[in-house]
Amino acid sequence: MHPRCHTVTIARRPPLYLRPLLLAVVLASATGCGGDPTITLAEAQSAAAGQIRAAAAAVFPPGYTLQPLPPLPLNCTDFRDRATGRVQVGVTFWVDGVATTGNDAYFDAMHRWWDNHGWTSTANSRPGDMFTNAISGDGYLMSLRANAEAHLAIGATTPCLTGDGTARHLSPPPIPTASRQPTTAASDPRPMPGASPPGITGMTDLQRTPNAALPDLPDQHR
Repeated sequence: MHPRCHTVTIARRPPLYLRPLLLAVVLASATGCGGDPTITLAEAQSAAAGQIRAAAAAVFPPGYTLQPLPPLPLNCTDFRDRATGRVQVGVTFWVDGVATTGNDAYFDAMHRWWDNHGWTSTANSRPGDMFTNAISGDGYLMSLRANAEAHLAIGATTPCLTGDGTARHLSPPPIPTASRQPTTAASDPRPMPGASPPGITGMTDLQRTPNAALPDLPDQHR
């Protein structure tokens, strides 16, 4: 299933006479999507950030830091680009403190981590484009990519959520203790991915396609 349409169903308390039927429907939906049927968007965002941190710890050498971009909630759409009423969020970090000469090794290590943790690779554009992604059994999409200056970004997109999953629950993703504090949106000179080319609809596309434009790095990251 395309990750953009992957759903985690949220069930409200039904009348007693409907509960056996609806329980079967909810269990079937949770099994098909591989997710927790009661997860909120905030919990999914936290899970995505945790997956990124776990992968980064295995992929990058000591001394790396993760510099977060603000989380971006998006409306999920169907194959006709119509809103479904579900919401997902993309969590993305710049990877600082690593040598760009090691990028090929980092990409290889990322694939090994995915293979060892039950993720399925869905794209690998190397060597023409330094981009790769994979999907987990419960519908999270993770990517690693490099911009034109070979600086890396790692990110993950949640499944589409309903019910409690709304933008008002969002908070900045947690980052490792050793990482720098994030810059504020007002002071960060990097443009957001909203200025991407036509067909790129937000930060989650950084995880979905190699054609999504990464923000430019400020001088101190070059």
